[in-house]
Amino acid sequence: MPDVTDTVKEFGEAWWKWWIGLQPDWREGSELVMEPPEEFDWGELEKGGPNGLFLLLLSLGWWGAGAQDEGEEHAEAWAQADESFKWALSHILATRVTRGVPKKRASDVSSMGSSKRYFLPTELHK
Repeated sequence: MPDVTDTVKEFGEAWWKWWIGLQPDWREGSELVMEPPEEFDWGELEKGGPNGLFLLLLSLGWWGAGAQDEGEEHAEAWAQADESFKWALSHILATRVTRGVPKKRASDVSSMGSSKRYFLPTELHK
């Protein structure tokens, strides 16, 4: 795991910039909207695979590990990002449950090597 302790402030700022840049149009702005409109799409955030949500979560973990030893200010900034990520993930999962999981594109299937789908137990996304 990369150690971002020496650059935790810059890493956090870069993570937020990346996170905000991935948001759908209805969430854009410095204060991310927390109330989805009736008709909406998660766009870039709904991507799976090695360059999707997993990479966001992984890098959020690196930031958190670096922030925990760098004082209250860094820990609070990370906690806000963690809450924003968890909020979005819970709503993405809820959307998939109510609307159904979209079919994979051919490029997604070939890059993952399998077209099997795995579903989370219902109690994980309540």
